[in-house]
Amino acid sequence: MAQTEEHDVERRALLLFERLSERPKARARILARESAAVLARVAALEANATHARYAIPTAGLGGVEAAPPGQVGPFRIVRRLGSGGMGSVWLGERSDGLYEQSVAVKFLHAEMGAAAEARFAEERRFLARLDDPAIARLIDGGVAEGRAYLVMEYVDGAPIDEACARAPLAERLRLFTAAAEAVQFAHSRLVVHADLKTNNILVDTSGRVRLLDFGIARLAGGRARKDRVSPMTRAFASPERRAGGEPSIADDIYALGMILGGLLSEARDPDLAAIADKAVHEEPARRYGSVAALLADLQRWRERLPVTARPPTLRYRAGRFLARHAVGVAISATVMTLLAAAAGVASFNYVRAERARVEADRRFHEVRAISGFMLFELYDRLANAPGTVQARVRMADTARQYLDRLRISGRAPADLRLETAMGYRRLARVQGLSGAASLGQPSEAKRSLDAAESLTRGILATEPGDADALELMGWIEADRWTLKPDTAASARVNRSAAGYFQRALAADRGREGARLGWLTTEKNRAFDLIWAADKPKDAVVVLNTALAELDRRPFVTRAAEARLLKTNLLNRLGDAIYYAGDIPGSLAPYRQAEAIVEAELKNGESLEWLSRRGEVAWNISGSLGDIGRRREALAYAHAGIATMQRVLSFGPDADAEKRLLILYGQEANLLSDLGDRQGALTPAAASIALREARARLEPDDSQRSRDLAVGLEAGSRLYAAAGRRREACDLARRSDAQWLAIERSGRLGQRDLNDTWPKARASVRNFCRGGA
Repeated sequence: MAQTEEHDVERRALLLFERLSERPKARARILARESAAVLARVAALEANATHARYAIPTAGLGGVEAAPPGQVGPFRIVRRLGSGGMGSVWLGERSDGLYEQSVAVKFLHAEMGAAAEARFAEERRFLARLDDPAIARLIDGGVAEGRAYLVMEYVDGAPIDEACARAPLAERLRLFTAAAEAVQFAHSRLVVHADLKTNNILVDTSGRVRLLDFGIARLAGGRARKDRVSPMTRAFASPERRAGGEPSIADDIYALGMILGGLLSEARDPDLAAIADKAVHEEPARRYGSVAALLADLQRWRERLPVTARPPTLRYRAGRFLARHAVGVAISATVMTLLAAAAGVASFNYVRAERARVEADRRFHEVRAISGFMLFELYDRLANAPGTVQARVRMADTARQYLDRLRISGRAPADLRLETAMGYRRLARVQGLSGAASLGQPSEAKRSLDAAESLTRGILATEPGDADALELMGWIEADRWTLKPDTAASARVNRSAAGYFQRALAADRGREGARLGWLTTEKNRAFDLIWAADKPKDAVVVLNTALAELDRRPFVTRAAEARLLKTNLLNRLGDAIYYAGDIPGSLAPYRQAEAIVEAELKNGESLEWLSRRGEVAWNISGSLGDIGRRREALAYAHAGIATMQRVLSFGPDADAEKRLLILYGQEANLLSDLGDRQGALTPAAASIALREARARLEPDDSQRSRDLAVGLEAGSRLYAAAGRRREACDLARRSDAQWLAIERSGRLGQRDLNDTWPKARASVRNFCRGGA
């Protein structure tokens, strides 16, 4: 038996084994029409079930279950619908006479302990945040006669595989897509289902898909408590989950792939098979980065476009093109034959050439449209989705390559060159710009910005007043500013960016993007005043003026970006007030920024705003700690750390890493100040290790070099306070050497020269015998 066939048999047998454990009376119907290989594997699983090698933890505990209460709230318990590892589900009917209503009441098994009760309470919280038509609605919950319960919307339907048993392929994919979209909605609220299977996806009598049972769901990236179990259904569990790993988004994607493979078992489409196989790849990094990416590949299949799950060979892409244009190609061939017969070889060659030209133009515009969709619409949809940084890098790079090829094809208009430049800029952001979710590759980002700048300057050379190109050039320079050290060089780049934005506004006063860009350069100017010039009081004036200008006129098309910029301006205003000496006064703008962040997160948690939550947590914690409110400060630091760890659980994100290493340092300082000097060394070591790892990856990045120098000096003081002066001396010497290297490279800012580096030298004198 081939390996793929063995995999299918194993998957099918595990699925049936679970279903038989839940519905033993339907055994004959469930096993009807199964192959001999599947039936043999099911028998083997049942024979070995007592050894628990392949036991399904969510499929029931066995034994006699205590009867549930006869009534919960206004609902009378009628009959049992099913049972799982943590509880049983019963049909309930409203009995107070107000109106008729059937519900599903889920009771926790009486023998389950406190850990399971905590998990049950979590399920209520998860369901309360998932308001989607395809997810069964939470109605009520509580405790009756000592039994915890949930009251859920009752779904009268069949598991998705049963509903699809005789359905055509298009209907199967429709139902699967609806289920996957519900899972993606949960992920957008940072909830991982963690036990996706066909029995948890029902299709009701009207053909609607309903997602059930978040009994073991958890917040994406949330830490598991040691006293909690993480059950699973083995037939749909990923390899890392079966090995004992905690639930993740990658596990849900794997489960969806298993479900899709089952629904396609009778289909013989290589593209669909490749999509299912990619979703269930043994290596999580080689699966789809998000459910949205999986759905995008299914949409490509529907449109007869090449899918990302298959290698993009010329033969494959040509086959997809012919599939999209099969009728046109067939008709054209017939027409060509008739023309050749009637008009001779010369006419035939002319028509063929014209046909080739028309087809080439069509292909040109088709590829451009696809690239534009990937680069803008689809990219923007994924921008705040969990775990999409790597996927967005691949998407932006692929789209940019297509546009680049079109640009050099000889027919490229200015707007196509502009699109290509925008593609390079988008690629730079996810490669490694500071302040944006990225892979942390600033050297790669610089190369992409150089390419974007070259293209844009080429447009401005022939059309110097082009407002689109001027605005884009402003953003390229503003992005380049994020890669510069805090010196006069960064101020020069920022002035250049501001100049381009002002020229774009002079050409078109209504350009919201250019106005946002100019205000961004004001934020950057204030930052440079604080760090490069050591003039925080001047920065306060600049920031207050920028905030007033931001609020003066509404942003219609870019309102979300304006709110994000306001948050950044408020955070920088807090910094300026803090470094000007008014530490209590810095709390007011920090709190304003926090209010905006939390308001945005109430509308739906996103990667962008979670990152901002980490930033305001650090800012508020720092000010609270410095005015003596250390317990409050520590609570903010812990909350910020938890948020950044959750963001990083989605995938690599250098911006979140930086916030995390700062928060670790803050936690260490506060613990030391509160008297736990030994306990402070754990987060201090974590902060230093993360700084060192980041600096090793990009040794020429001035910001990472500075981060390491600052962290080493802070660590030296913490180790000295804990009585470990040898380590303190070593860290202080390393910090001093790091600052010296930064100074020799010409990347030392004025504030660091005046304040931060002298602290490191003082630590050397204080902690090392014999001084420096």
